[in-house]
Amino acid sequence: MGERLRAVALPGHAAGHTGYAFDTDEDRFLFFGDVVHVPALQFGNPAFSWGYDDDQPTARATRLKVVSDAAKARTWIAGAHLGWPGIGRVVRKGEAYGYEPAGGRVTG
Repeated sequence: MGERLRAVALPGHAAGHTGYAFDTDEDRFLFFGDVVHVPALQFGNPAFSWGYDDDQPTARATRLKVVSDAAKARTWIAGAHLGWPGIGRVVRKGEAYGYEPAGGRVTG
């Protein structure tokens, strides 16, 4: 098996913004700080920008990639602004996405 823990560049929010990917034999996880700031808006519309991103076009592209990849691979995501319990999965909702917290219901 390859690397289980690796740093992942997540550009756009701030210089050097980084997440961490962790793979087990059964699951994948991506831990990040500021890829998603407003879950209720940004899962339904990942292109929605936030004024605190230093480079909004790059942050938007990063968010779209993270959300799309997480939905396809059924990756668990954990982020600073996701609310309790702070970990869940991205699900496809038509042309948009939703967020399903661990043990909860889909939002977004």
